Amino acid sequence: MNVILRDRFRHRVREELELRGMSQGELARRMSASPQFVSQYLAGQSCPGLELVQRFAEALEISDPVELLKE
Repeated sequence: MNVILRDRFRHRVREELELRGMSQGELARRMSASPQFVSQYLAGQSCPGLELVQRFAEALEISDPVELLKE
């Protein structure tokens, strides 16, 4: 995943969290992941692959994971 897509992903996930009133901790719980794991992606320290984008989408109840990569 390139830098532009990584930044779009970070931005969109943060928007979705805010829209839902969900914390990063709750997102991590829904993903069966640690809060640190989620944080590293939202901080741009790691670039998610397509499978991970799917996991984030499922945890956020978004049917089309591509939505997390759109502007």
